[in-house]
Amino acid sequence: MSLMLTFLLAHSLSFFHAVIPEKLSPELMCMATVIYYEGASAKTPEPFDGLKKIGYVVEARKEDNKPKWGGDTVCGVAFKNAHGTYQFSGMAHVRSGKSPHGWRWEIAVLAAKDVLAGWHPGGEWDRIRYYMFPMYSVSKNVCNFKKEFAYIGTVGVHEFYAEPTPEELESLNRKEPEPPECKVKLEPKKSHVHHHKVKRRHHRDRY
Repeated sequence: MSLMLTFLLAHSLSFFHAVIPEKLSPELMCMATVIYYEGASAKTPEPFDGLKKIGYVVEARKEDNKPKWGGDTVCGVAFKNAHGTYQFSGMAHVRSGKSPHGWRWEIAVLAAKDVLAGWHPGGEWDRIRYYMFPMYSVSKNVCNFKKEFAYIGTVGVHEFYAEPTPEELESLNRKEPEPPECKVKLEPKKSHVHHHKVKRRHHRDRY
């Protein structure tokens, strides 16, 4: 679905909801909130397919039911916090007290509904459990992702990764040359510092 078509659909839903407000279940609210803050509310929002893949990572972690990821509920995964850091760093915006709103929120809700209804990306994409926004991630985190996880693909501004198979792990261990991020110690761009300081800890959740 094109972003323009999604935009028009979201505006139609916004009008409809203004007349007949929709009550969201806690599960749907948690899923949509992750999608909103991680992909839909950015200056360069993810395409709709990318938003659903972000939601799928939440759903897949829930199904895996690992304590480090927040257990077997969507809300547990969405708000998993260790040592003051959310595993989905965009969720730190929830502390501001501002509620998601507008057409981008409507798109996030649509994406969340698809995922909760059983949507999955298919093929190798069903393996994804991690993603990152490399432009605003510190080099150390980008390095760790590229050395520890199997790259599946990129959608919009996010790269998606999976736990490596034994064969992939062997390939990662002997990978030469090393990713350039492993050789330098660069910080992400400093513009809009308040917005991006949340992004600098992006998704390193292997506590």
